[in-house]
Amino acid sequence: MIHFHPLPVPLVRNVIYTTPFLHMRYDGTDCALMVTPSDTVQHFESRHGNFLMSFTSRYKQEFGFIIPERSIIVDDVRIRGIGRARTVSQTKLPEAQVLPTVLEVVNCYFDGENMSTQVFKLGDLTFGHSLDGPAVLVDESSTILVEPGCTARITQYGDVEIMVGQDIKRDLGPELDTIRLSVFSHRFMSIAEQMGRVLHWRDERPVQERLMEHRRTAVAGNKQNPLGST
Repeated sequence: MIHFHPLPVPLVRNVIYTTPFLHMRYDGTDCALMVTPSDTVQHFESRHGNFLMSFTSRYKQEFGFIIPERSIIVDDVRIRGIGRARTVSQTKLPEAQVLPTVLEVVNCYFDGENMSTQVFKLGDLTFGHSLDGPAVLVDESSTILVEPGCTARITQYGDVEIMVGQDIKRDLGPELDTIRLSVFSHRFMSIAEQMGRVLHWRDERPVQERLMEHRRTAVAGNKQNPLGST
């Protein structure tokens, strides 16, 4: 059953976009993939896009192989509709005439030493203000840290643009960095797990395909010769 709910703000037709999805699988398999049409234009594709290329590419990415001699079955069709509201216009800030007000000065720990860090209220800053790090910009729901060697600038529309310093150099040595080791170890383990899943499916799926093919052959033989006589 399909339920329709009225939108709080009516949308005109030219801001409503739809995307079709097909639940596709190879004949004789139980692994269906939800795919969207490919962006590659082919002369034989439907007006909604090339689903065949998208399915084969996704299947090979997941399992490491494709079955070109098999037919492809579409289990169901889904349509996603998106209504885009009009973009909210941005308000330009007035240009700064005075230096920003410092709320307080605190000590922060950077690169193994304490440094005096100025704290500013983000709502008091306007277009043209430039703050050299270290500095802290506080707001009602967020905090922005400007590290030493960086500069924070307030744009015309109130965004904070941070320019990262180019003169900061760190020597790499043989010393053990536990944080960096933990990050790289996690990344390498994630890559290894993904490779393992692909290899597992690549080895397992052909066995399942052969078993299902043998089962269909046996069922077809029993239907032709139900008594088992020759």
